[in-house]
Amino acid sequence: MPKLDWVVAEAVYEQHPTEANRRYFERAAQVFVQQAPGDSDAGIAHLSLARASEDPGAVARHLRAARADPTLRGDVALTTLHRAVSEFNRAVARNDSATQAQVARNILAALEDIPGKQRRQPWFRALALQMRVVLEADLPRLLAEIDAMLSEAETDSRVRPVLLWSKLRALLAAEDRAGLEAMAHAIALRGDDADGERQLYQFLLELERAERYALLAALAEPFAAALAGQGRDLRQLTLLRIRTAVALGDADAGFALAQGMVREFPDSGDAWFAYAEVAAQSGRSFEADRAWARIVDATPAGSPHWRDAMVHRLALAGDPAAACTLAAKLSVYRHLLEQEEKAVLTRVVKGCSG
Repeated sequence: MPKLDWVVAEAVYEQHPTEANRRYFERAAQVFVQQAPGDSDAGIAHLSLARASEDPGAVARHLRAARADPTLRGDVALTTLHRAVSEFNRAVARNDSATQAQVARNILAALEDIPGKQRRQPWFRALALQMRVVLEADLPRLLAEIDAMLSEAETDSRVRPVLLWSKLRALLAAEDRAGLEAMAHAIALRGDDADGERQLYQFLLELERAERYALLAALAEPFAAALAGQGRDLRQLTLLRIRTAVALGDADAGFALAQGMVREFPDSGDAWFAYAEVAAQSGRSFEADRAWARIVDATPAGSPHWRDAMVHRLALAGDPAAACTLAAKLSVYRHLLEQEEKAVLTRVVKGCSG
């Protein structure tokens, strides 16, 4: 009984969504739709296969088959929409703007097939705004609509992040630096705003990838105050600010930030790595060597971080005797070094043997 096998397999998969159960469900559903294509529930089986399949071609085929049942139009649209949203999020994660725009058009088209009452719900409205922002359609109007929705969604943890994402990028597309700075200050002043802080931090990382360092620096400064006392989040933001300062040619400002970070987080390996690197970049060889020495002492001998710190110490060593001592310790792990690291070690060892 193929139909019963499909129903049971889908119920098992819903209760226990393992990969094995997904494959079992897909096999049972495919047998059912192949043997009983005219069954009144065949469309539902096709829709279930579209939701579970990892093959884009198969998804498209099953959605076309499900769409033949007029009673499933809304369900097909929702399935299409949810899969498109997942694809959009993946495109955002890899910073693929071309795919974002393409998928945004698909999402807006899928929204048109959703019943009007459902489409007017806050999340769907916010999603439509987000996609229109991606397509940069009438930015002033979009910003006004986003602000109106934000005032309605102050406590909606599903809708507000979408609106914040959209507003940040709409302001950027409009080259509204004052608006972005005001938004960063507002998030900082709000306090205890996990959604706002997460969205702003991800936006700052996008600015770094786009090399918009001056804007990044202006937005990150007030944001740092909002993260005071938040440990890991503050460290990550400070590391970003250090990289930004260096990129702007102000290694001294980066070093000052690194000093503050190692004082606040003396046990953080990331903090000491950043301190050592920016100390060298700002011409502070002594401070850089002391930081690399601290990392060496705190790291298992021979580990990747230990080897990296030792190579940096070799490169900084001014005293031949000290350099030879370091080289002797590092030589034990020569077989683990990268070619560039071996070159540094070889150069020092030659001097020692002479």
